Amino acid sequence: MTAIEDGKLTLDGNPSLAGQSVTCLVNVMDIREATPEEIRNGRPLDVQTGTVH
Repeated sequence: MTAIEDGKLTLDGNPSLAGQSVTCLVNVMDIREATPEEIRNGRPLDVQTGTVH
């Protein structure tokens, strides 16, 4: 909530980190060849559901 004035509520829907730089540290746990479908789509499939991201 940002403000309540004259019976109106104003909300700020921006994430708290909007406009800031964020650094993420990751560990690569596995590398595999892309499937033909992933190559066609230009992005990986979700391993568990098989859906394109």
